[in-house]
Amino acid sequence: MLEIRNLSVYHDKDLTPLISDLSFTLRAGDRAALIGEEGNGKSTLLRLLAGQDVPYVTCEGQVLVTGARGYLPQELPACEREKSAYEYFADSPVFFDQTPRELAGLAREMDLPQDVFYSAQTLSRFSGGERVKLQMARILMEKPALLLLDEPTNDLDLASVRWLQDFLCR
Repeated sequence: MLEIRNLSVYHDKDLTPLISDLSFTLRAGDRAALIGEEGNGKSTLLRLLAGQDVPYVTCEGQVLVTGARGYLPQELPACEREKSAYEYFADSPVFFDQTPRELAGLAREMDLPQDVFYSAQTLSRFSGGERVKLQMARILMEKPALLLLDEPTNDLDLASVRWLQDFLCR
């Protein structure tokens, strides 16, 4: 569950309000989308909800989250791009809890090679769509109660967009 109570977010530079007095609740099974123009604070809000540090804003209000959060940023951070796929997955606290069968099923569902989780290839050498899939696979391994996806269809091909739509509907 996610509950936002009277959340206001201001840009530190000039105290411009990005979000004013936002309140809402999402329960298990609920889905919501943030729609707005570029620069209106959608990514900032998602980073705040994900518990990420957002250095250029000040917040007031409450963000209450029950359960783990899975956050997919618009771009993989530069420090992660130089890791091998194996290093990237090994950094997850639940990777080694996955059985070979679970990993194979996840790779198959995401249309990734069966051995991708153990690959020595750096993430920077995968295509943009493959990086999105790898990030989603890592998030899904952690079985979060809340998924926060920032422009998840960036770099995905049509088949992957359809998979994501089906997944989100389930």
